[in-house]
Amino acid sequence: MSWLFGSASADMPSTKTGLTTSDKCAIKDTWTMFRRETRTNALSLFVALFSRYPEYQKMFPNFADVALKDMMQCPSLTAHALTVIYALASIIESIDDENTMVELIKKNIRNHVRRSVTPEHFVNINNLLIEVMQVKLRSRMTASVIVSWKKFFAMHDAVTRQTYDEFRAQSAVERAAGTSNSGV
Repeated sequence: MSWLFGSASADMPSTKTGLTTSDKCAIKDTWTMFRRETRTNALSLFVALFSRYPEYQKMFPNFADVALKDMMQCPSLTAHALTVIYALASIIESIDDENTMVELIKKNIRNHVRRSVTPEHFVNINNLLIEVMQVKLRSRMTASVIVSWKKFFAMHDAVTRQTYDEFRAQSAVERAAGTSNSGV
């Protein structure tokens, strides 16, 4: 009867990510919709980020002093916001290849670890992305879709914290040995 009703394990959470097939579909579908207005939505995310966490703006010298009202026309912010969305797109586009997806998350984290970006910064922008998507996609961000995104970001946050822990451990070993981990 599984041919009629589907396999009982067809929507079991992955042991690596905790995501089900339904979660992955919901994430990919809503991400595709969100990406239809990549530039506007990317900028909206950063305007929302700096509105909620104004201290974060100072972490970005190229647009540290740009007024919120001027951010949608700031080329350096646009470039950074698009870079963030493209990095997230590569992660989401790899959602069915869990090993690659996790490696992409780790690569992104390693690119931020020396820039005073903490795991909490990632948690905050990830949560804010869900909020921005709710505003932009309205009724398409159903309760079950939001749960899928929260599961995705819970996995992302776990990988982030693990990567930071690995970096700190490696840094401690290298400090003790008198070397540097600049090649992480």
